[in-house]
Amino acid sequence: MVLLAHISDLHLDGTARAAERATRVMDHLRALPQPPDALLVTGDIADHGDPAE
Repeated sequence: MVLLAHISDLHLDGTARAAERATRVMDHLRALPQPPDALLVTGDIADHGDPAE
């Protein structure tokens, strides 16, 4: 069986809050009994599309 993880709309904006949210998601994925075979990231990765994001 193939296990896919899908995360969407991270809206990374350079704030500690956004980074913490992404870290919690990744920590959860790493703690799964079976690690995902692939991670699909869709939606808005950056919040405003600024180069720093």
